[in-house]
Amino acid sequence: LQEAPQIVVFPQVEVDKFESKCYQVHVFLVPKATENEFKTPSDTDDVFDHPNYAGSRSIFGRGAECENCRIRPPYDIVIDVTHKLRDLQLSRYDAAVKVLLVETTSSDNAFVESAQTPLPDPLLTGPLFEDSKGELTQTNRESQSSDEVAALQRYLKRFGYYDDEVDGDFGPVTNQAVQDFQEASGLKPTGVVDAATKHAITSMKRCSNVDPFAKNNIKDEKSASVDYGDKYDLTYSVGESPGYLDRSKVLDCIANTVKQWSDACAVTLTYVDGADEKSNDSDIWIEWSDKTLHRENVLRFDGAGGVLGEGGHGFVLLDSAERWVIGIDEHLEKSKDVSDLNDPNTWYRGQPTISLYHTAPYYAPHKTTLTEVDKRIAVDGWGESRKKT
Repeated sequence: LQEAPQIVVFPQVEVDKFESKCYQVHVFLVPKATENEFKTPSDTDDVFDHPNYAGSRSIFGRGAECENCRIRPPYDIVIDVTHKLRDLQLSRYDAAVKVLLVETTSSDNAFVESAQTPLPDPLLTGPLFEDSKGELTQTNRESQSSDEVAALQRYLKRFGYYDDEVDGDFGPVTNQAVQDFQEASGLKPTGVVDAATKHAITSMKRCSNVDPFAKNNIKDEKSASVDYGDKYDLTYSVGESPGYLDRSKVLDCIANTVKQWSDACAVTLTYVDGADEKSNDSDIWIEWSDKTLHRENVLRFDGAGGVLGEGGHGFVLLDSAERWVIGIDEHLEKSKDVSDLNDPNTWYRGQPTISLYHTAPYYAPHKTTLTEVDKRIAVDGWGESRKKT
């Protein structure tokens, strides 16, 4: 198994802005404490032998003469620098990034400062926790890494457990947030962020919505804003589904799962064909989208696990970067790399979509029917089922 890499990211590069110029992008890592002492290589041919050289990528900016350059959406340039950090015995928190470019469409063969180009500023990042096993506690608040604590706070704040400033200080508020998270995740609420707690944070599959389980005043505004008025007969459409799945089975799977919710309460959910474009006639749009590197995704560099999808007024969004299956067999059920579209837990992303209390953030592959608690919440939200029993 390979560890999650430490990386330098140039976010959302717009290649059409490079005006028919192509570049080699060279990245160097230096200690922050001595970054002003960085010596630029004397010649472009000496780049690869520089002791701080960490990697390179190329940008092909052919401008108006290249149709693909004009229509290509912004993308992230990613360089794995794990090996260089290890060679330098340097934490990513203590490293600075130096960038030199060489314009390959020019005969000068000279270095160009990145500030002279449309290249975005680099971001040195990686998995949420640089140390996946070291403990974080309130007791050790003076001696432990404030950067690791800040990463913890960002996660807890994103999902509703931490209601304070991200300051890197493991104080009483952070301690309570950790205990609330541990309790919601089935862990012993010790307040100690040990290896098991870090694993739960980075590896458990969950939805994107804010959890309502913490002892604070955070509200899920996205769920609270859902309001279909007096409308009880809702329609839904399904956008383009992953090409490796049988489309008819996808629609049957969604219909069967949606039926569990409509059978439990007074709302009805009827399918409207609208795969080619979002139908104005549909109340709810279900689609797949790759949010892997979205800035709101605090786990975007942690590999398997993380956010499977989210729900809100009129939409359910599922992660296209996930490998989806319909029905998990004995071999696949042991894997973290797939998610079952048949599982109602997948469709708990739809709870906020139909204005229901958000009850289950985590994916559980063996749960195939709604619980009695789920059904009671559905009745509380929409009233008793109008179907004759």
